[in-house]
Amino acid sequence: MKTILNLISILIAFTTCKGEKFESDNRIQGYPEAAIETLREAPYPIGAAISMGPLRNSEAYRQTVIQEMSSITAENAMKMNFISTGRGEYFWEDADYLVDFAAQNNLRVHGHTLLWYRHTPDWVSGFSGTKEEWIAIMREYIQAVVGRYRGKIASWDVLNEIILDDGTLRPSVWLTNIGLEYIGLAFKFAHEADPNALLFYNDYGHEYSHNRRLATKQLADSLVNAGVPIHGIGLQMHTNTNRSIDDLRYAIMAAATTKLMVHVSELDVAVNPDQNPNATYTEALAARQQESYRAVAQAMLDLPEEQQFGITFWGVSDDNSFMRDNPDWPLVFDSNYQRKSAYRGILQGIYRKGDPMVPVSLHQTSANLFANAQVEIAISGGMSPYVISKNSNPATATAVVKGTKLIITGVTEGTTNITITGEDGSSAQLPVNVKRTPSLITFEQLKANLSSQESIILPDDIKIKGVVISDTKSRNIDAKTVVLQEDNNKGGLFIETTEEADWNVGDEVEVIVSQRTLAKVYDEFTIKDIPTDHIQKLGDKTIIPNETTVDQILAYKKDWTGTLVKLGSGSFSGGSGKYSGMLAYTDVSGSVKSMIKIHATFAGTDYPEQVDNLIGIIRSEGANIRLDIRNTDDVIGKVKPHTFILDNFESGVKDIKFRGGNDAAVVDVVDNPLKSGLNTSNKVLKVTKSFASQQLNVYIKRASNPTVDISGEVWGKNFDRVRFMYYNPVASGRSVAWKYNGLDPILNIAPQPALGVWSYVDIALTSNQMDALTSMNLRLNDGSGTRENDIVYIDNIEFYNAELMEEWMGQ
Repeated sequence: MKTILNLISILIAFTTCKGEKFESDNRIQGYPEAAIETLREAPYPIGAAISMGPLRNSEAYRQTVIQEMSSITAENAMKMNFISTGRGEYFWEDADYLVDFAAQNNLRVHGHTLLWYRHTPDWVSGFSGTKEEWIAIMREYIQAVVGRYRGKIASWDVLNEIILDDGTLRPSVWLTNIGLEYIGLAFKFAHEADPNALLFYNDYGHEYSHNRRLATKQLADSLVNAGVPIHGIGLQMHTNTNRSIDDLRYAIMAAATTKLMVHVSELDVAVNPDQNPNATYTEALAARQQESYRAVAQAMLDLPEEQQFGITFWGVSDDNSFMRDNPDWPLVFDSNYQRKSAYRGILQGIYRKGDPMVPVSLHQTSANLFANAQVEIAISGGMSPYVISKNSNPATATAVVKGTKLIITGVTEGTTNITITGEDGSSAQLPVNVKRTPSLITFEQLKANLSSQESIILPDDIKIKGVVISDTKSRNIDAKTVVLQEDNNKGGLFIETTEEADWNVGDEVEVIVSQRTLAKVYDEFTIKDIPTDHIQKLGDKTIIPNETTVDQILAYKKDWTGTLVKLGSGSFSGGSGKYSGMLAYTDVSGSVKSMIKIHATFAGTDYPEQVDNLIGIIRSEGANIRLDIRNTDDVIGKVKPHTFILDNFESGVKDIKFRGGNDAAVVDVVDNPLKSGLNTSNKVLKVTKSFASQQLNVYIKRASNPTVDISGEVWGKNFDRVRFMYYNPVASGRSVAWKYNGLDPILNIAPQPALGVWSYVDIALTSNQMDALTSMNLRLNDGSGTRENDIVYIDNIEFYNAELMEEWMGQ
């Protein structure tokens, strides 16, 4: 393998550049935050890698990008195997959509990436030709893509990850067939297509690998000295909270010694690098993550301004990060697109001495306490440490600052105003009203005040205590409703909060209900407009579901409304086999309704065909009664563990696209020529004509592509197998192999399909492969060397989980 030093000797004689040390004059102890409204106001561009699905379908995603980002990068839409379907054939729809979106919203576009060994399409890897022919196809591709977006895309990652960990060049089809000069040619061809575009080399590992840092610098210096148009270095920076912030800073400073622009191109900070499945996002991890983001943002700011190309997060929110299922929370916006403490790390990193800083603020305008109650209020802005500079009535409440939390404890009645001041002099005030402790009353005492269809304002100084039985996180119970039971087998209360509730099943809570409305609708008792700070957790307590039957629920519905119950064996019906709308649940004693809300996390997914037991909350609806499921975890059943995606083609719609090269296959829906019992369909897909390079690509791309949308049916269901039925009527001895998303290795499928019978082709997928799956590429070879008569029939394309399937088949 040629080393980078070999490359240098070919491009130009290498001379060592002296490293330059960058000194910061803008650091200030205490880490103040820049006073800006959004990241679009940062002193250098800050952006995100964009996924086409949420860009098209999520308004929260789009608005976060529009409001916060000044630069965007295509996460996948501009990679070669996504955009190039054959020589001279291109899929532009996604890339065009992203570029148009950027133009409409004044966003810079960074193109990623022209050549990368991991995303080389099969038509390229299977190409056979001379060196000159390889150069020609590279020129054609680069200039077609860059030329299409000339003047619209500001910059490109021309080459991605061509260096190995030891500093040598990574093997690729381009290196093998063209030689070392392909590197300079790639930049040259891109520059010819758009002379104004900035061109980058992009790679990972600079924050931990001396070999990569050195090899990257040598590569960049040699290209510059040879007159190759390279303008910048991209540091991917997929890092984690275990990485020293000095390493992060050094990687950026080392790249800057090339005198080229520096782009932190794929930044995320993992907090669970060991992928512990039981990990949680703690305050301590959030603080370490914030410090990592601050260090990277400040290191970029410390570069000469002309070298500050900017920072790009690899994703917009935790929910659409590629690490979300590890589990991990690596980005600056959470799954609800809310700013995390990591966002504050960016604000700290881009603060320059003399800039306006965020003033001290208390994230609550006032606090109402009962005697001996305690509340924590978040402090932000200014410069820590914070101090309590004024307390007008110290006898009424005590206040202590711990880190960025103001801890207030009420002791006697009265009003006090607490002032918090940062070292920069900015301050914030908080009025605190301390009331006497209310009296505890029972649910029955509360309900005794009401008759049917009546509501009252509850008196002052009362509170209730109960256990949370509603899983508000599943969203099948309204997000602002908490269902409480006082004890086992007792009717419950519905608490409507003014803000979204955030309580867990089993939390024992105390609720201040003074001066709130108590209403009875049908047989449900509801207390309305409870502020979330009127609910205090006392501890944990278990409510045991009342084991009963449908007929007993109907008989005692008046007394059991709001009660957690458990039903035995039964079955669902309705909703077209999915959790949707009003379902019916039937056991041996009768049937009861079950309402599934549209926004519930499990809405639209398959429900079990047979249920062993079901836990739910009894709800009243006029003369009717419902049993609302909290979550699918409350349903234990024999779930058929597979879903047929395409099992019959009666409609004649070609839901799956078959693509070859210039000599593409012809696809028709025909009568099944070998109907074989229940396992095959009346109509099947017949694929004829020859296959370019003896290859048939079965594309099952997601909704953002012009093929069948099966994302709601397959992804996220823990499938680990894909199989389909295959029938070869022409030649014996045909072999079949496949590639996952066009990537090596090619896996031979055994046993090979026999002549004249339907056979299953069964392919194993890892969970990561399943999540990223966009295509299956089948290679056909009948050994005859004649491809004009190739015929194949496809039927019953199916995804399933092997372990669950085995359990199902054994039941």
